[in-house]
Amino acid sequence: MAISKQEKKKNEILQIIKTIMISLVNKGKYFFQWLWKKKIQIIIIAGCFLLILWVVNMIQSGELLVTVIPGERGVVFNHFGGGISDNILREGTHFCFPGLQTVYRAIVARQSAKMEKIYADSKEFQDVTLWINVEFQLEENSLSTLFREYGIMSSAELITEIIWPNVNEVTKNIVVDYPISTVLLKQPEIKEKIVSKLAETLHRYYIKIIDVDIVNILINQAYRDAIAQTELAVYERDQESIRLEAAKKQAERRLLEAETRKKEKILEAEGIAEYNRLTSRQLISASMLEYKRLENQRAAIEKWDGKLVQTDSLSHIMRSLQGSLD
Repeated sequence: MAISKQEKKKNEILQIIKTIMISLVNKGKYFFQWLWKKKIQIIIIAGCFLLILWVVNMIQSGELLVTVIPGERGVVFNHFGGGISDNILREGTHFCFPGLQTVYRAIVARQSAKMEKIYADSKEFQDVTLWINVEFQLEENSLSTLFREYGIMSSAELITEIIWPNVNEVTKNIVVDYPISTVLLKQPEIKEKIVSKLAETLHRYYIKIIDVDIVNILINQAYRDAIAQTELAVYERDQESIRLEAAKKQAERRLLEAETRKKEKILEAEGIAEYNRLTSRQLISASMLEYKRLENQRAAIEKWDGKLVQTDSLSHIMRSLQGSLD
């Protein structure tokens, strides 16, 4: 029976594949023999390669080299003895033993926690709702003690488990001492008391309170309207007091001006009287002098006998006058 061309090609291909497989098997045998001879070197190379991969993976995961950024601190936990270490990692890159140590980051920069809708009661047991924003900071030197006493917590857990319950309790205990009508008016005083009491309370958790801001206070609408009317009445009373004080000052100023003008008139009249007195005295003195002169002349005339007095001095004087005229 004749073999077709297709079957012939198929047989040729199968023969080629068989030849290749036999060749690969022979080469593989030699390769494995070579591997067996070089097994120690290969194991060492593979181990180094795996070690490099492991180190790179640890660096990328942050378990071998730990970087602490500004505003944070690293708290070291030793898995085999020691527990929380007193050595706090500061800013920078630090070496850590993977599997033996774990570094927990703690934020020591200023943080803010928003406390929304704190439901409190006034002195008359009326509902008061407050929105409060608390700024705080962890005490850096006490981080190890904080984690050792209260457990390792993130910032969110710290706010939820420690700060929020204490803010809620302190706020309620302070607001209950105030009547509903004074809650809004005495908001600064309430804030100061919350800051003082909260700082005292959170100090045992090694948390420092920086500031407390009362963002909003909501009370019953009827009381809000009453307080608004009270504030309006107080404002109008203050404005009326201001107007009365201004009118009083204006009247006092006018009275002072009138008294000043009166004193000026009196001084002017006294000056005129003094001038007239002095002028009259001067006129009298001049008249008296003239009167005395005339009296002396009259007395001299009455005593004269009609003869001219001839003296050498008089003749001398007459001759001098005549010489000067020439």
